[in-house]
Amino acid sequence: MKIRKLKKAASLFLVFVMLVCMLPAFAANSLAAGNGSNRTAGLRNNNHIGTKTNSDDVELPIDCFHSSTTYHAATPATCTENGQKEYWYCSDCGTYFSNAACTAITTLADLTIAATGHSYTYTDNGDGTHAVTCANCGDTYNEAHTFTDGTCVCGASEVTGPTVDTTLTLNVNTSALALEGATTLRMCVATSAFSAYDINTAYMEVVATRYNTSTGEYYTVTTNIPCSGNYGKNYYKFDVENIPAAQLNDELTMTIHVNDADGKEYVGEAITYSAAARAHKYVEDAKGAALEKTMINLLRYAGAFQTYFGYNTANLASARITDADNAAYPVTTVVLPSNSPATITLDGATVTNTQKSLNIEGIVGIANSFKLPTDADVNDYRLNVSYNDKSVDIAGSEWVYRNTTYGYKTVFDQFAAAQMRVRALFAVYQGDAQVSDAFYFSIADYVATAHAAADKGNASAQKLVPAFDAMLNYGDAAAAYFGTN
Repeated sequence: MKIRKLKKAASLFLVFVMLVCMLPAFAANSLAAGNGSNRTAGLRNNNHIGTKTNSDDVELPIDCFHSSTTYHAATPATCTENGQKEYWYCSDCGTYFSNAACTAITTLADLTIAATGHSYTYTDNGDGTHAVTCANCGDTYNEAHTFTDGTCVCGASEVTGPTVDTTLTLNVNTSALALEGATTLRMCVATSAFSAYDINTAYMEVVATRYNTSTGEYYTVTTNIPCSGNYGKNYYKFDVENIPAAQLNDELTMTIHVNDADGKEYVGEAITYSAAARAHKYVEDAKGAALEKTMINLLRYAGAFQTYFGYNTANLASARITDADNAAYPVTTVVLPSNSPATITLDGATVTNTQKSLNIEGIVGIANSFKLPTDADVNDYRLNVSYNDKSVDIAGSEWVYRNTTYGYKTVFDQFAAAQMRVRALFAVYQGDAQVSDAFYFSIADYVATAHAAADKGNASAQKLVPAFDAMLNYGDAAAAYFGTN
């Protein structure tokens, strides 16, 4: 009896112990079933027991030991792709963990590292585009400038106006001097450069730097010169014509302008040059003794006229002549005409020649003054100039009235450099009738007249003679080169 009681007591004690041991687990499951937040907490604190929600939001108790977990290494984010933090995934329960112990639950959204985006820098290419380069991944490409308030993100400034086309840029190596009449600086551009443009819209903008002899200051004069036509087969020419001797060393900044078929304007790059620089380039390029001598004498002539007029004497064209040039082509004593020009008297002449001189303010030419009968209409008259089988009329409407003593002044300035010794025949006509004496005269004849006056002590003539001698020596050199008389 006593033993049975002891066995019964031992059994009751064993049941009690078992109940005590099961109580924590029972309490945990009871709390999880009744509270969602604690349910999650229970899962976080126990890597073997948890809950899972199905598609119908029905909570299903699960028992998972996370024995089928897979480790996923971190992948960095790029400029264009998201990255991901490292994680562990349990395929048994479909849960993501951020630690190896599988106690820290996470989500794919929390594991995602957002793409960084490009970090671009912009470099001006100098051709209307810029290079775009990512500092992170090295991605690079070119794109056209886009301007905000006149500035592009690459730092380029917006150019308002014509578009630059460097193929339209003038080249001094294709320039020339034309000496048929007054000095002409001829600038040339290849015809191929205008293949996409309308040549009829082309012109050369010339900004000439001039000198004011009264104030000693420089100023600019702008002229637009249309295309002068073809120069050979491969070039178009743009001529700066009738450059006075004293201005041969003036700087000319020249730019070609042209439009395309849609009217859009294009320009070449500007260059700065002068007729004097082109003259000496012939010498530098060793184009032959006759031409070199002509160019050196042209520079002497220009410098002498600058000195006479007091024009920009700090920059004499003759200063371009080197000691070697002077040694090769020394200054020669001018040869004056050996006889006086003839006059053919007209009986009953009604128009009188009152003065013969040279016009040297601009283009050198022979100036004649004529006195007409009282009340005569100058428009009824013309001056005929004949030389070398040429005949040129200067209409009375082009004559300039001087005063009652000298009457009207006319200027003939069509002699080429090589024709300074050519004697032209001058006569005034009224309609078809000659009404004045006819007389021969040349530029060289007037130089002889100036020498005669200088020899007699005329101060004005003495000042003129050095300039006239330089001019006549240039004319003689040009005649020798061109074979003209």
